[in-house]
Amino acid sequence: MENQDGESILLLEVVNNSDAVVGVSTTNIDINGLRACDSTWSYDTINPGKTAIVDIDLSSVLEPEYLGVYGITEVGNVALKVSFKNDDNKEISSPAFLSIDIPGTDASFSIDGTEVYNGNGIRIISKGIYADPSEYSDDLHILMVAENTSGKTLALHDVYNSLSINDYMVTYFFYTTTMEDGSCVMIDILLWGYGLEDINISEPSEVKSVEFSLSIKDKNYKEIDEATIAFTIE
Repeated sequence: MENQDGESILLLEVVNNSDAVVGVSTTNIDINGLRACDSTWSYDTINPGKTAIVDIDLSSVLEPEYLGVYGITEVGNVALKVSFKNDDNKEISSPAFLSIDIPGTDASFSIDGTEVYNGNGIRIISKGIYADPSEYSDDLHILMVAENTSGKTLALHDVYNSLSINDYMVTYFFYTTTMEDGSCVMIDILLWGYGLEDINISEPSEVKSVEFSLSIKDKNYKEIDEATIAFTIE
C-alpha cells in the first residue's frame, strides 16, 4: 500500500501458531527483480499464539530518487526471504521465499548503462554518480548494477582501500554483495563527503574517473578473481 506521502509500504502479517517464541527476519529484498538489499532488513520477535505486522518501507530499501536510475517507473513486484529462528538463533523451519505481484503495474527495471566489467559470469554496469538524496548530506554515490550468469552463487567483496576518484584515493563504503545465479543486484558505493572535500569535489559532475578493485568469491569464500575496474565519465 501507499502511505500519506505516496511511498510504497509492504505489510506482512506473521502469525506464530507454535508454543515457543519465534524470531522472524526479512532479507534479500528485490524490487521488480532488482536485488536492492541482500542483508537482514528487519527482525521481529513473536510470542506464542501472537501476530506481528512486519512493516517494510520500500522507499528506504531503494531511495525513490534512484528509481528512475534503474528504470523503475512503479513497484510492480516485491520478492524477499523470510526466516524463522528460536531463542538460540537456530532456524526452526525452511525460509519462506515470497514473491508478491501488484496487478496492472509495470514490474520491470533497466540494466542499461556503461559496461565496466564482464568476466567470470559477472557483468557490471555503471549507472553514474549521484548526490545523496538527503539535503543534509554532502556524500556522493556510485550506482551500478551487477548481473550474474555464472551458473553459481558468487559474492563481490571490496578490496580494502582500493578506490580512487580522479586519481586520488578517497574514503568510501562498499557492502559485500552476494548474488545467486540469474540475479541482478544493485551496487551503491558511498563516497564520504568529508573525504571528497580534500580533493575539492562537491558535485557529481566533478568526478571524471573512478578506479577500484573487487574480489569475486564463490559460496565457500574461495577467490575466483580480483578485478580492477576503471572507467571515465564524460
